[in-house]
Amino acid sequence: MSKLLLEKFPVPELRHWSAEGLDPGREVVLYHFGPSACSQKVRLALHEKSVAWTERLINLVAEENLAPDYMRINPRGVVPTLVDGPNTVFDSRTIMLYIDRNFPGPTLVPDGLEDRQVFDEWMARQDEFPIRTLTYGNAPGPMGRVMRGKVAKRVGLIERLQHENPDLADAYAVKRADTEGWLEAQSNAQTVKDVNAQIERQLEALETRLAEARWIAGDEYSLVDAAWTVMLGRLAFVGLGGLLASPSRPRVTDYYARVRGRPSFAAQVTRYQRKPYVLGQVIRGKFRAR
Repeated sequence: MSKLLLEKFPVPELRHWSAEGLDPGREVVLYHFGPSACSQKVRLALHEKSVAWTERLINLVAEENLAPDYMRINPRGVVPTLVDGPNTVFDSRTIMLYIDRNFPGPTLVPDGLEDRQVFDEWMARQDEFPIRTLTYGNAPGPMGRVMRGKVAKRVGLIERLQHENPDLADAYAVKRADTEGWLEAQSNAQTVKDVNAQIERQLEALETRLAEARWIAGDEYSLVDAAWTVMLGRLAFVGLGGLLASPSRPRVTDYYARVRGRPSFAAQVTRYQRKPYVLGQVIRGKFRAR
C-alpha cells in the first residue's frame, strides 16, 4: 500500500468494527484478485481460521478496481475488501487482524509481550516494503510487459472516470497521483535495483530471526507468517526464486519449504499463481477492458 493512499484514506482502528451479535451463519464476502499479494495474505488468514467466504472477483487487469461501484465500497480502489454483515473492512493487515479477532479457530496473534513486539515489527516490515515495485519491476516475459503497459494506460482511464463521477473526484485524484508515482517507480531501473537490494537485506534479517524461533513470532504459526509467506512467494512469482535457495540462508530456505507445505498455500497462493490461471485473467481482463 502506498503512503499516499494511507494518508488520504486512513484505516479506522480495529475496534471500529465488531462482529459481536452477528449471525454465526452470515455470509462473508471477499472482494479480491487471485494474483494480488494483499488478497493472498487475507485468503491465507481465512483458510487458516477455516472461515467460509464468498468470492467477488475484482479483475485488476480489466481495471474493475477503478469502477465507480467498487470505489464507493473501497475509496482506495485496491483489493482486498472484506464485507462481514454491516462491516466493510479494507487494508490487508487490518482485515487479517479482524478475521483473527472475530472468527473461531486457532489464535493467529501471539499473546506474549515479546512475541507480540516481534509480530508487530515484522508485520510492519512487510507492510512498508514496496511490493508493487518489486512485482511490476521484475515480472518477466510477455506477462510482465502487459502488466507494466496497463499501469501506463491507467492514468488516462482515471482521468475519464474522475470527470464522469464528480462525487468520487477526490478519490480518483488521489488514485491518479498514486498511479503516476507507481508508473515512475516501475520504470526506473535504479529504483527497481534498490528494491531488489532491499529484499535481500530483509532476507538476511529473516535468516537471523529464524535462528531464534521456529516461526517469525515464536513457536506457533501466526498471521505474520502468512504475510511473509506471500512476500517470499512473490519472489518466486517474478523470477527471483533463487534468493530463497541461497546457501547462506538455509533457515529461510527451510522456512519457505514449511510454509509452502501448509494446505493453505496450495489453496490460496499456488492455485492463483499458476500460469494458466494468471494468463486467463489477463486475457479476460484485456477483453473486458475493450
